[in-house]
Amino acid sequence: MAVPRGMFTPGVMKILARQIQDQTEIATVISRLNRIASVGMNRYLVILIASAMHLSWAAALLFAPLHTTGIQLVLDLVFGSHIIASILCAAVSLAAVAAIFCRNLTLFIFLVLPQQFLLIASAIGAVYCIIDGKFADGAVYPRPFIFVDQIYLVLLCVAHGWQTVALWREREFAERR
Repeated sequence: MAVPRGMFTPGVMKILARQIQDQTEIATVISRLNRIASVGMNRYLVILIASAMHLSWAAALLFAPLHTTGIQLVLDLVFGSHIIASILCAAVSLAAVAAIFCRNLTLFIFLVLPQQFLLIASAIGAVYCIIDGKFADGAVYPRPFIFVDQIYLVLLCVAHGWQTVALWREREFAERR
């Protein structure tokens, strides 16, 4: 078949090239998401769980600053506003999720470390609550009850650190090849 003359003008070609480029970029993003969801999900599971937890804390601080965890109380007191503390929690969470997509090792570490620091502070607060026998809001309960309720923060901190070091080593090895 013959193509009608003037159908593929430079303007039409630019539009087609831009549409193809946009579709290629979308396909690349979808491909990366599929790779993370299928192959690498287990590698990033702890980071994603910690991010979900920090986002839930951000929502809790934003809408109802009740200081149910020690880190929420500390963030609110340090920054003087529950809104700023909420934004900080959300930023830490989203930075860690962005680190999953980052290929640069140094940038990956700098995006994940704030989340690790927040988890360390939370774990220290949880241990303090267990030893003290009361929650951050002052509610007194038996130590075994507080232990069962707060131990996930300590375990999540350790698992997150372990996973971060493992991913760091894996990426460092991949960069050397």
